[in-house]
Amino acid sequence: LINVICHKALLITYGYNREKVDADAIKMAIADTDSTSAAAAASLHSYALRIAVISLLLISIIGVSSYFIFKLLPYVL
Repeated sequence: LINVICHKALLITYGYNREKVDADAIKMAIADTDSTSAAAAASLHSYALRIAVISLLLISIIGVSSYFIFKLLPYVL
């Protein structure tokens, strides 16, 4: 997404015959890009979902392993 915005900002700057990319060109590139807010929301949702799944797996593994350890511990000692 950043590459798309940078590329559009460069094209806008070239189109206006300027030598440097300024804030106005970047704002115009962001406004021209449709998926800026949707991509950020999807990325955040995907990250939160990954964290939730990993946390649930770790809690399950710890719970199951501690159950078997404490169940078998009297036989070992």
